[in-house]
Amino acid sequence: MHKLLFSITLPFAANCVAADMAVDRWAAAIGGREKVASIKAVYREATISVAGYEGVIKAWHRGDGSYRKEEGVATMSTVETFDGNNAAMQRGASPPQIMSGAELERARSTGLANWNAVFFAFFPDRRRGSVAVEGDDTILLKPEGGIEWRVTLDRDTWLPKTMVHQEGDRTVNVTFVSYETIDGIKFEKEIHRSNGDPRFNAVIRYTKTVINPPLDARLFSLAPKKTSAERSAADPSGHWEGSVQTPDEEFGVEIDLEKDTQGELTGTLSNAAQHLKGLPLANFVMDGAVVGFQVKGTPGERAFRGTLSADGKSISGEYTQGGQTLPFTLTRTGNAVIAAPVRSAPITKEMEGTWNGTADVEGKQSRYLLTMLNQAGAATGHIVTLDEGLEIPIGVITQNASSLMLEFTAVGASYSGTLNSEGTELAGTLIEGALRVPLTFRRSPVTEVKK
Repeated sequence: MHKLLFSITLPFAANCVAADMAVDRWAAAIGGREKVASIKAVYREATISVAGYEGVIKAWHRGDGSYRKEEGVATMSTVETFDGNNAAMQRGASPPQIMSGAELERARSTGLANWNAVFFAFFPDRRRGSVAVEGDDTILLKPEGGIEWRVTLDRDTWLPKTMVHQEGDRTVNVTFVSYETIDGIKFEKEIHRSNGDPRFNAVIRYTKTVINPPLDARLFSLAPKKTSAERSAADPSGHWEGSVQTPDEEFGVEIDLEKDTQGELTGTLSNAAQHLKGLPLANFVMDGAVVGFQVKGTPGERAFRGTLSADGKSISGEYTQGGQTLPFTLTRTGNAVIAAPVRSAPITKEMEGTWNGTADVEGKQSRYLLTMLNQAGAATGHIVTLDEGLEIPIGVITQNASSLMLEFTAVGASYSGTLNSEGTELAGTLIEGALRVPLTFRRSPVTEVKK
């Protein structure tokens, strides 16, 4: 990895004109068709407040309109599934009921509603159904065999303001209250849903979004469903050793997985040959025997998806990177070994923020985005290799007046630099092994850092 700073590489051998204009504006506001085109699936979690009760929603959506939604409010729970052709609803522990008639029509459109409408609206070559226009800010979407959704765009932002459809004699209105940006794409953060009866007005706030999560096709089966808690009964915690099998050789990896105090899975990846130690993992999926995670960075890249054996001693599956898929196997050899993070002394306000830098690495321009902040009484941060989409934590941050030292312990590299008197540039050297590269960071125009 030394010739490509901070890279992880494997040695293995891309209706009408008015409607078009409105959709083009919508696509640009979301983040662009190109970014959306790379999304094959989305997993989202949300809280829901309705009729004085609180609940949670978990939903998996694929670009073809198939979906699975688990919703629990008070003592009531439902699991709704559409596999692309047929749909079923399971209430509590009762057997799933296959949908037909108006219910099935609604299900055929539900998977392409709200944010997921982009899968239908933006790509005519994939579309099965019609897109029409009213005025220059309202778009009518009607998936084949489904019901019509009327999308009204905000003329200031060109993001959806409302989406309206009919369910029997009721008009269901979804109002988009706020948005958030995830990996350069805007998703709704809060929506309000009403059907004309104030008792059932709902407020939905999204708390988690995973782009291109590892998926098991069984999620979209119409067979009786297990809840998330039941599906997560298998525990992959432990220290795992194994390899990714390339056409020419094996790429050795060590994976450490454990659950935090909230019961959420965390983990790291190590590889001695590439001087990787404790590189953080993200986007974990546990679904029965299926386990998925990826090296933190661009969604869908460096992703592992495998099946935990019945005896819990091995995981085998597929590793995906750069559009290629390779088999991997892991064997559990003991308990997880994840080092506690080092607490660095707080840095000055002049050092906090987001910084952009470009380095010439043996004739190749490599772009970096550095973020540093004080959090819970300690300095923390990470660097993103923009061309590779890899996020690397800063292991240790040391500031001495205008001098700064960063240790990227996960990849065996470091950076030392000096802040200029204006507080606008950090000039220094990026070091990895014998490679020393001049690198100047300039403060990003957007310096506010989320804490």
